[in-house]
Amino acid sequence: MTVTNAPAVSRPRPVPRHPALVTARLLRMELRHNAMLWMLPVVFALFWLTTYRKTMAMPPLWNMRAVSLQSGAILDFITPVVGAAAWMGSRDARRHTSELIAITARPRWARLLPTWAATTCWALVGYLACLAVQLAGSGQRHGGPGCRQAGRGDRRRGGAQAPPAGAPGQGQGRQQ
Repeated sequence: MTVTNAPAVSRPRPVPRHPALVTARLLRMELRHNAMLWMLPVVFALFWLTTYRKTMAMPPLWNMRAVSLQSGAILDFITPVVGAAAWMGSRDARRHTSELIAITARPRWARLLPTWAATTCWALVGYLACLAVQLAGSGQRHGGPGCRQAGRGDRRRGGAQAPPAGAPGQGQGRQQ
């Protein structure tokens, strides 16, 4: 082969990075390494000891059970969620990488958002699991007309408490 008819060596083209794929990969990594995953057994134990047994002992009136579930589950979730968020927020300080991360080319909120989102996702998964157990137990024992409709707003409000609960804990963990 001569130089003129030799095949040209092609360089591999860089794969274009899509921001959505990068964000999804970062969220998946944070979900795998989040402390809230290890706090879920504590949350389930607190839920079983304080809320589930008390709610099941009540009469099968959904207005009473829904209020009890909302207030009890929130008290069961607040402390572990804030603790896990503070632990995750102080991760960089514990690993002595705060200076390295502080100079990245992203705004601070963009660096903190995946960690907070992963903590919130695990908290919501735990809340929904507790809610499913509660509703399955209630529906099985005391099913009746309207049992699926009553108390729906209380369940939504309870699930909406998890995201704001993790933000102060993560902020407190960052300051230490």
